[in-house]
Amino acid sequence: PAHFLGLIFSLPFLLIFTTFVVYPLLYSALIVSSGDYLSRVMSDPLFWRSLTNTLIYVGLGVNIKMFLALVLSGLLTFTRFKIVRAMSYLYLLPWAVPIIAGVLSYRWMLQKEWGILNRFISDIGLQPFNWLGSYEGAMAALVSFHVWKWTPLWTLTFYAARQGIDPSLYEVAKIDGASRLKEFLYITWPQLKYLYAFNTMLSTIWVTGEFDIPYLLTRGDPGETTHMLSTLGFRYAFVLLRIREGLSIYLLVIPVLLIFIMLLIRAFGGRR
Repeated sequence: PAHFLGLIFSLPFLLIFTTFVVYPLLYSALIVSSGDYLSRVMSDPLFWRSLTNTLIYVGLGVNIKMFLALVLSGLLTFTRFKIVRAMSYLYLLPWAVPIIAGVLSYRWMLQKEWGILNRFISDIGLQPFNWLGSYEGAMAALVSFHVWKWTPLWTLTFYAARQGIDPSLYEVAKIDGASRLKEFLYITWPQLKYLYAFNTMLSTIWVTGEFDIPYLLTRGDPGETTHMLSTLGFRYAFVLLRIREGLSIYLLVIPVLLIFIMLLIRAFGGRR
């Protein structure tokens, strides 16, 4: 009876999930499988460039922000310093800023002629750089904005986890003469390593399908070279009006995400 009652209460969610997730996925798979749309997409050189860009964006963005979040969460524990106390109030601001406002400000900063970054570069005697007009500059802008935007969120999770570590462990380590590095290696890191792995995998799942930052910041420019798989699927479906090819790109990503999700559940589903 208890399981039956749980099923009854779960029916609204199951109905909504089936209607808006399962059915569209199955219908999209049916449409794509009815033709050679996958082969058309994979024969496009732009697909492989977008795949490479996605791997670069996810690989650099996720790992850089996780490392910075781990470091910043440690700095936030030094509350006896006034600058740290001030930073504890300000570090969440990038996360709180709406993405559209942040991207527009970032584009203005990177503008070649009158952007504040090139103005600073000119003032110190260096040649201004066309940040969004070159592949390397645009990819660097995408990764750096992503890191700036989302590092505070993961810093908060690591900082909260640090508060759960027994302070007596650090007191005993100080009595034994352990350095800060050894405290981190033998006390902090063993307590945080599973959370670090969990956050990395979860962030990888989220960032692989990220659309808003790449689309708003570069829209694939310059010359369609900075497309991600998410923006390329949008380009196929809503710019070129080739809906089936656009669906094919998104369906290619889903198995990869499912693998990460299964690994996440398998590795951490039973942990308490």
